[in-house]
Amino acid sequence: MRASKHTAICIVLAAVALSSSLFFDRVDRDVIVVTYEPLVQSAPTMTHAERANRIRSAILALAEKHRTYGDRERLRQLADTIYHESRAEALDPLLVAAIISMESSFRPAVVSEAGAIGLMQLRPFVAQDVAERHDLLWSGDITLVEPNQNVRLGVRYYRELVDRFQGDERLALIAYNRGPTRLRHQMRNSGAEVASSYAENVLRLYQQLCEDCGLLQA
Repeated sequence: MRASKHTAICIVLAAVALSSSLFFDRVDRDVIVVTYEPLVQSAPTMTHAERANRIRSAILALAEKHRTYGDRERLRQLADTIYHESRAEALDPLLVAAIISMESSFRPAVVSEAGAIGLMQLRPFVAQDVAERHDLLWSGDITLVEPNQNVRLGVRYYRELVDRFQGDERLALIAYNRGPTRLRHQMRNSGAEVASSYAENVLRLYQQLCEDCGLLQA
């Protein structure tokens, strides 16, 4: 087991800094230890089970809001997949749900003009590389239309970006959106922080999900 590199996520939202409320330790998928970092303004105390239920419910509600994916039971299964796969990679499930919402509006078969496919909008050559390195199923492009497999691959790819950018999840989000090579090039040329409405929108939605769960004080 290695300690999570998950760090506080901060962006300016009406001059208020947003901090991540959940910190996860990545371990074997069958045995997962969860630790929580206190908020600057601490949220009400709740049990681990209550937190887990609130997070799953928030993901389910977000998916239902888009009304683009199956019946409630299938959505519930998807929410569970997002929760467990995120925890397995030491990521906050609510942040992953926010990424999915921004990327695809929870549409499992959507294909972008750039050829990115599915819930987490993965390009096939990227997804295949992730699948091979993590020993995950890959049956060609059709793999990315299967929601659970798309999430498994997308979560691991995002985890790699978080690690590559030394735990800076804002940069990881920009890299997810633009590609890590392009972002590195922009960072070298700009000499300043790279602006990204995509990252800000994801983090704004993430903050709202945390508040809806009672994990942040509004």
